[in-house]
Amino acid sequence: MLGWKLFVRALTLLLDNLGDALRVSALPYGAVIVLSVWVAGAYPSTLDPQSVTDGMTLSGGAAGATLLTVVLNLVVSLWVAVAWHRYVLLSERPAGWVPPVNGGAMLGYLGRSLLIGLLVGVAIVGISIPLGFLTLALPGGTLLVGAVSLFIGMIVFYRLAVVLPAGAIGRKMTLGEGMEATKGHTETVLVLALLTVGFSLLLQVPAMLDGTVGMISIVYQGVVGWIGLMLGVSTLTALYGHVVEGRPVE
Repeated sequence: MLGWKLFVRALTLLLDNLGDALRVSALPYGAVIVLSVWVAGAYPSTLDPQSVTDGMTLSGGAAGATLLTVVLNLVVSLWVAVAWHRYVLLSERPAGWVPPVNGGAMLGYLGRSLLIGLLVGVAIVGISIPLGFLTLALPGGTLLVGAVSLFIGMIVFYRLAVVLPAGAIGRKMTLGEGMEATKGHTETVLVLALLTVGFSLLLQVPAMLDGTVGMISIVYQGVVGWIGLMLGVSTLTALYGHVVEGRPVE
């Protein structure tokens, strides 16, 4: 099954190149974790999920610090994603512990990600509304609509997302070309998406079982976030490398 092989390939890319993966990501993502720990210590109210959800209950300083954490997380995610794509696809090894800052590629990555997200949202709404009417009277109809919409969303995302590593390495690829490159791989991208999301959720289980939000939990969530980011980027890299560049998966 190609989806499974691509997932294993993504894991292999990380494990076989763990040293360089840390060089590309450890310092930037470590800064995110340090900032998260500092914010939690300086503003304990941010540890309350209800307070974070309801921004009106946060003080100005806490709200600002939380926003800063979100912005830094976004910038670092773009920074690391572009650097890792370039490392794998172009053999662009980091010279030190600070990955190259490809500002143009990062902005392009953000723009394409937002556009893909918008199209995924449109696809989910487009399928959920008519399906919701059809299953309105069925028991478990809401669950069915949610599951089908999620699967459709994941398929659309992975069908389009090959443009992200393409842009990271400076290759012009339209969304239409991305769809064409992944044509006939619907089952493959669905399996790949389910494995990637499932693995990331599995890593969240210890924190869910613990139920408390403290410094240790924040650090753990940071490490899990790093694993999820690197695995997700590696998955897109493996998919792009195979369907666009014809690279082997074994």
